[in-house]
Amino acid sequence: MHGNDAIGPTAIAPRDLESLEHALAIARERRTALESEARYVSWLAEACLGAGDLTRARALAEESVALGRRIGMPTDLVYAQRALALLLIQEGVAAGPAIHAALDDAERLIAETGATSLAPLVLFDRAELARLVGDSGAREGAPREAKKLFTEIGAPARVQQIEMLLAG
Repeated sequence: MHGNDAIGPTAIAPRDLESLEHALAIARERRTALESEARYVSWLAEACLGAGDLTRARALAEESVALGRRIGMPTDLVYAQRALALLLIQEGVAAGPAIHAALDDAERLIAETGATSLAPLVLFDRAELARLVGDSGAREGAPREAKKLFTEIGAPARVQQIEMLLAG
């Protein structure tokens, strides 16, 4: 299982919650793979978000960002900032500045690290923000730009997912 396998927000299914909790507990207990702890916690935050537990999702998203900054794994911090942005989107328009800040940080990290495979995912988060604030141009343009980026990096399955999304 990998985080963010689906296109768009809440890509981690609520049914994955128990497995993620168990895997994180094992990693922490055995002190293994903790360099990726921020990513694991971000996936757990998304699973809680998908399950409707917004309070826990927020705490985990904030923990994930803090871990990402402390551990210093920039790509994992991208996942953490995305999880935080997705949670904040649920809070509504008032969270707009915080959502922008999280996504701006994610995009900065992508640019700094060259982790371009994550850029299209952030575009989908931007599309959700655009939907929230009523910006139909950005809401429609982001999936098309993501499709272009997925084509450039050679991700035909992602391109097909977007084509299906755009068609229907």
